[in-house]
Amino acid sequence: MDIETLAVNEISTLVAMCPHLIQQITTNDKTPFTDGHIEIYSGLERSKDEWVGRVSVQVKGRSTPAKGRFKKSYPISRTDLLAYQADSGVLYFVVSIDRDTGERHPYYALLSPFRIEKILSDAAPTTKQISVPLKDFPTNQDEIERLLHFAHKTKEQRPSAGNVSSLFPQMKSLTVFSAQNLKLDVPVSLVTGETEVTVVLTTTEGLSLHLDGELQLFPPTYIPRSVDVKIECGGFLFDQVTVQTIDDETVEMKLADGLSLRFRKVSNVQSVQANFTLVDLLPERLKALSFFVALLDRHPLVVDGGAIPFEKVTGDDPELRRHLDYLCKLADLFKVLGVDAKLVNLSEIDQNQHRELQLVHSSLVNHKEFFAENGEPGWVVRQVGRWQLMLLVTRGSDPGSWRYIDPFAPESRHEFRAGRKRTDDDESEYIPSTMYEIVENGDLKSILNLWLERITEAYDVIADLPDTATMANLQVLSLISAADANEERRGEFLGAANALSEWLIATAGEEPHHLVNRWQILKRRGDLNSAHRSEIRDLKRLMSRSDLELAGQIEVACALLLDDHEDAKYCLELLKPEERDQLKTWPIWALREPAAETAFSAAG
Repeated sequence: MDIETLAVNEISTLVAMCPHLIQQITTNDKTPFTDGHIEIYSGLERSKDEWVGRVSVQVKGRSTPAKGRFKKSYPISRTDLLAYQADSGVLYFVVSIDRDTGERHPYYALLSPFRIEKILSDAAPTTKQISVPLKDFPTNQDEIERLLHFAHKTKEQRPSAGNVSSLFPQMKSLTVFSAQNLKLDVPVSLVTGETEVTVVLTTTEGLSLHLDGELQLFPPTYIPRSVDVKIECGGFLFDQVTVQTIDDETVEMKLADGLSLRFRKVSNVQSVQANFTLVDLLPERLKALSFFVALLDRHPLVVDGGAIPFEKVTGDDPELRRHLDYLCKLADLFKVLGVDAKLVNLSEIDQNQHRELQLVHSSLVNHKEFFAENGEPGWVVRQVGRWQLMLLVTRGSDPGSWRYIDPFAPESRHEFRAGRKRTDDDESEYIPSTMYEIVENGDLKSILNLWLERITEAYDVIADLPDTATMANLQVLSLISAADANEERRGEFLGAANALSEWLIATAGEEPHHLVNRWQILKRRGDLNSAHRSEIRDLKRLMSRSDLELAGQIEVACALLLDDHEDAKYCLELLKPEERDQLKTWPIWALREPAAETAFSAAG
């Protein structure tokens, strides 16, 4: 039995049935590495104009005993593999022939350049013969032609190109070529060199390169996407949900960071699994945990108005419920203090701070006095992670008892008087002020309980006093500086600075320095328009002819507001050294160009 001839005849017969292929495979071929090739055409005439290309082939025959099992692999020498790779790959056939019946079964291995690279890298460097897995060769004409077209495409693979990730920014498209149909309704991992796929990257300049590596494809439903679904339990509602298909039976809905529901439907029976983890921000953790505990307590789960039946949710723990109770206390405390709870990061609060906050809660929320030996009335600061609460401690109703007061709360103003010295002199008189004057400028940015949305009410109380306008103006500057120093609360501080600035203008008039404050707030908000810029130019011209004490500094400020840094430098050089130094302490100085510091300093 001529095994090699039978093997070549089997492959030749199968290829001959394909209208777009012509085989050129010979027996007893004297070429060192291949037995011939298969021509590929685009049309049935199979003319030169329709020629697509050719694929090199190698055919091996192997006899098997009657009813014996054929091991679907074949040893190939390292030398041959390297030669095939240098020749842009080969379609390697092995035909199993029953030695008794002559029955033939064709197998193949598509040895593309990337596939050969993978085979060689997986084998030990000293291995001379490497066993290569085989697949059943198709007998359907369309499948055979598709396989040949794919084999021809893989000839473009270039392992020597190395890592081409630098081309990703210029990528125009990724095209996937496959020897078989891909099932794209489920996630699929395509690994060039392992599966019969090749991925071509095309750049915006028209360059095409085959990519070696792994490409993961996900159907749209398997990719997390935001949907407008209302999910409610125990009165806690989530209306922006991220949905993702996990598998054919499971869909996950992420309600928030740390809270998700998995709906699984098997044989028309639906189950729900809740997953909860602790997140850092107080409002998010409180809402997610409240929802989860409501599930634990078997409250109805309502999705878009319809109740969803579910089995008992696991994960109940007394410690979890105690933690929820504590979170509720924190939320109540910060509500009483007028604090934006979204700023509270629970991971930043240590155990000592937690204990202090519970005492503050007992005093301010439950109105319970606490006892402390050797206590004294005065200001105290309580840390909340990186933030602070500024509180007033005053005597309680019984000896040795104390209570906290929120000094910024409008309802607390009748309980104390605030004042500051007119000058730094020890014997200087105290003048009435608001609580905001008690706060050091550097501390303002970190205090949470400032009640900034009602700041003007504090100044209304002392509006008739002669020093109030000056104090309010300085406070506007402090608020702007706090906004510059704290991006997280920038909007909050600028809003308060704007409200107080407009209060000043309404009560004291459109003084030049008040107008500069109005405009620098608008500039920081991105709201400075052409009408404002015209007003700034008018004021700058007026100040250039004015003998007002601050005229020169206001000129510099106007130039900075107009982004005319060259003019600002010129005007700065005209100032006295002490005027220049004072200007640099004002928040308007933050509007200079980064490189201007050195230039302005050199001007002195």
